Amino acid sequence: MFITSVNPETTRGVDSSHRGGRPGFVRVLDKSKLVWGDYHGKGMFQVLGNTLICDKVGVAFVDFERGHTLQVTGSLRVVWVDPADGIDGSPRVCILSGMSRQMPSGRPSTLWMQE
Repeated sequence: MFITSVNPETTRGVDSSHRGGRPGFVRVLDKSKLVWGDYHGKGMFQVLGNTLICDKVGVAFVDFERGHTLQVTGSLRVVWVDPADGIDGSPRVCILSGMSRQMPSGRPSTLWMQE
C-alpha cells in the first residue's frame, strides 16, 4: 500500500511512502476503520510527523496482478505500544478511521517495465 500525508505548515510537507508486510498486515476493524503496524523504515518518520500536524491521509492499495486500485482517505492516529502488544511486533499501531473509499471506474490499468 502507499500512504500520503501532508504538513500544511511547510511548502514541502507532502510525503508518499510505501508500506508493506505479509498478507493480512492491514486489518479491517469495522466498516470505517483499518489498522496496521508501523515499522521502522528509512528512519525519517515523515508520515508520523505530518500526522501530528494534520491527521488527514490518503491510502492506495494496488493489485498489480489485476490492475485494480482501492483509494481510501481518512484520519490517521498513530499509537505507541509495547512491541509485545503491537501488531506483528510493531512498536506503533496506525488506526485509520472515518474512511471514504473509492474504486476508480474504467478499465484496469496495465503496468509494464521497459528493458
